Amino acid sequence: MFARHLEVNEFLDIMMVTPKKIWKQVICLDNGIAGIVYGFLDQGTFYYLDRFYPSKQKEEEIQNMDFYELHKELYTKLNLKVHLVAQQFNLN
Repeated sequence: MFARHLEVNEFLDIMMVTPKKIWKQVICLDNGIAGIVYGFLDQGTFYYLDRFYPSKQKEEEIQNMDFYELHKELYTKLNLKVHLVAQQFNLN
């Protein structure tokens, strides 16, 4: 299992064609800001919306982060989380 990001339009296109159960994942960034990432499982892959939703108090800090650094950190952390969950439940 692995994680793959989708842009908003890709995510919505898939949901319109084949509705899926949406999962929320809480991710804590290296700078200590926690937030939610939404996604769904499909054929052994966790597809996630390439957006990070922190608390209202931390939104400005996230907006000031480098987009590519945030993207890289989300990708790394979500792939690690998916891998560990798959191992725990023997889904590989």
